[in-house]
Amino acid sequence: MTQSSPHCTSVPYPVDSQDYAQLYVGWDGFIWLDSGTRREYCSEIDIITARPSHTLTAYTEDHIELTKGRYKHRLNRVQALQWCEQQLDSRASSSNTLPFNGGLLGYVGYEWMHADFKLPCKMELQTPLLFLGVYEWALIIDHIKKTAYFIFTDQLPIELRAEIFDKFNASPEMPGHFTCSTFTPLTDKSRYINDVQTILNYIHAGDCYQANYSQAFKADFLGDAFVAYCHLRQGCPGPFSAFIKTTQGAVLSLSPEQFIETDGQQVHSRPIKGTSARGVTLQEDTEAKEILQQSIKNRAENLMIVDLLRNDLSKNCKPGSVKVAQLFGLYSFTNVHHLISHIHGMLSSNVSSWKLFSDAFPGGSITGAPKKRAMEIIHEIEQHPRHIYCGSIGFWSRNGKSRTNIAIRTLLVEDQQIIIWGGGGVVADSNPEDEYAESLNKIEVFKNILTAENKDSA
Repeated sequence: MTQSSPHCTSVPYPVDSQDYAQLYVGWDGFIWLDSGTRREYCSEIDIITARPSHTLTAYTEDHIELTKGRYKHRLNRVQALQWCEQQLDSRASSSNTLPFNGGLLGYVGYEWMHADFKLPCKMELQTPLLFLGVYEWALIIDHIKKTAYFIFTDQLPIELRAEIFDKFNASPEMPGHFTCSTFTPLTDKSRYINDVQTILNYIHAGDCYQANYSQAFKADFLGDAFVAYCHLRQGCPGPFSAFIKTTQGAVLSLSPEQFIETDGQQVHSRPIKGTSARGVTLQEDTEAKEILQQSIKNRAENLMIVDLLRNDLSKNCKPGSVKVAQLFGLYSFTNVHHLISHIHGMLSSNVSSWKLFSDAFPGGSITGAPKKRAMEIIHEIEQHPRHIYCGSIGFWSRNGKSRTNIAIRTLLVEDQQIIIWGGGGVVADSNPEDEYAESLNKIEVFKNILTAENKDSA
């Protein structure tokens, strides 16, 4: 199978890719992979696209549809995984210099691989558990080189290419507005505290070393989800953010965490474990950093997940190539400080970025260790499915490059409601009250931004 290099057309570089994203947000299958508004820590590339040639959607592990135009085909889970693999033959393209040259973009919900862990997959939401599209064009903004350009593959219809340029040269539509009510927790505090204690009992009994526990919050939401996302990215940007338009609503992710990145055989993962709230004054903020860096509990959380990810990546990396490039790095974000480690490896020959991703999914930083037992405990204790939360959003390009996030700090808009989740890793010396406070700290800024007042254009 051979394929010519995509055609590239340069356009003016925008300081903020929102200016270009708002041109196409009304199109079906719109995706904006957004590196945020702060040019630091992996804030490099933005990708904007829409109107995929094919879509793969899964509502449960037994209800999977492959759609092309008006035609739909039902697939089983094995067929769906094989289809994804077939879209990413790295030998199909010679454009290894482009960050994306056509391929898959979308999201994979947390429960998608539950069958591999012998767990049931129950859903309470209308939004698909999995959405992946085959995209033959993209608008790429490179914030390092300060360039912007379209890429078009040979598979893109000429008519659609003309529409893309027409839309680019047209004036953007007037932005909408939104209203958001106060968020209500779906798990009360006493239940949360008791659940953390149950996890501690499992840990002390030797079932696991760490389990990630979370809770969901829901509010009434009316209006334009894109405008809501633009407000959130201004107030609390993340280097692995995304906005995805769905038939039922939208996915809004302000994630600071990378799951897996590939560039040819190069593999990178940057798990987050260890969190503290920002201080109000400079002195308080400095003290918060020092306490986090020296915290035995937070460093233990991080180290456990680093070991788990090393094992997960080693399934498809060359023997002995998986190394820890950085351990317990301190990074500061708008609302919190995090400990972030960096794991590097070399992908084995003839292994695709999709297989690497699938065999490591879901990310260990949001399950616990050992992964299977931690996931069993999560399934037993958590009251509501996670869905997109703790899943992954990103792209898998035909030239062997990929980048996916861990979908934390992620919201789902559906049926005139908006849901946000927050949680953290529980280890042997966790304090239930502190764990509850951490789950609130991580999402408080997002709730405040959305509920401050009725919002118009960002």
